[in-house]
Amino acid sequence: MIKGNLAAFRSGDSIGDLLGKRRSGVRQQMVFNIQLLRGMAALAVAFYHAGYVIPGTTDTDYLGVAIFFVISGFIMTHITRASSDDFLLHRLIRIVPLYWLATACYAALVVVIYPLIGKQSDNIVTITSLLSDLFFIPRFDSSGAVIFPVLGVGWTLNLEMYFYLLFAGALCVNRRFAPAIVAVAVLVMWFLGLYFHLPSPFGFYAHSYVVYFSLGIATYYAAQLPIQQARIGMLAAFAGAAAVVGFAITGLQSMGLVAPPCIVLGAVLLERSGFVCRYRLAMALGASSYALYLCHSFLIGLSQETAKHAADFDTTTHLSAALLAVALSAGAAWLIFKWIEAPLLAYLRACFLQRPKAKSPESIPAE
Repeated sequence: MIKGNLAAFRSGDSIGDLLGKRRSGVRQQMVFNIQLLRGMAALAVAFYHAGYVIPGTTDTDYLGVAIFFVISGFIMTHITRASSDDFLLHRLIRIVPLYWLATACYAALVVVIYPLIGKQSDNIVTITSLLSDLFFIPRFDSSGAVIFPVLGVGWTLNLEMYFYLLFAGALCVNRRFAPAIVAVAVLVMWFLGLYFHLPSPFGFYAHSYVVYFSLGIATYYAAQLPIQQARIGMLAAFAGAAAVVGFAITGLQSMGLVAPPCIVLGAVLLERSGFVCRYRLAMALGASSYALYLCHSFLIGLSQETAKHAADFDTTTHLSAALLAVALSAGAAWLIFKWIEAPLLAYLRACFLQRPKAKSPESIPAE
């Protein structure tokens, strides 16, 4: 259970251990403020899907997905500067198991449960469509428009996997310059998509959100510059937060482009200056952010079904109902993380990433 007190974690506390961030036997230091951003971004996406629009704002996820993508660009660059061993295997273990499980559960809901309760669904689940979704292959209709995966948020994971594959290929070419290679490749595809009608699936990979991967890479290198980290960090964080609010009110794309990298840069620089968030609740939320991202649609869907019989639970018209649905989703996500995701990740990492210890000369039998 998560206790209500806000005692901060020290290095080595249980959340950090549950995350199991190890590469080649060397523990990677967690960026605590990034962990906080992950949790906040997942909450923003869940609130967006609850359907409530705060008066005076546009219908937006408050750039939650964009922040996730900037974090991905930053973290992939960060973790590969020391070592790129088993990069793609690490990514697959981290992303695939819970996504497959959530997709299977949602497919079962659509195929088995919905017909029993007389509910209609826009999702048509077939073996072909399910396999495409499970292997991150985008689907298109006859006009070339994207068909959303069975689990709706899966479209962003299709882009994420595209980014990982590019990064893995670039690492094979040159580890030092891999981030720059990927950033340029992503931007070239995006630029071509702006001015040309690209056939599927290239048009999908030219989605406007892929720019945030390159911005995340740029954010990593900006954070390495010899600057006054506390002052610049505060300025970047404030500018990013202000741009998020401005984007929510006006919908201006320029603000949406500036806000995520500023927020991530501010979080990193502030942590290096000693302004670190280690609060238990924040770290728990960050740790379970992937589970929340994948699974919030189940709880929010349940709330919307309840609203058909009790209008006070309508998440689209009642702020309290939307917040309750998001809070329940966050609680369920923590339980999923603690009892399913974390043990599963630990098991898979032990099976596929644990390297056998080299024998000492004394242990080698004489010929």
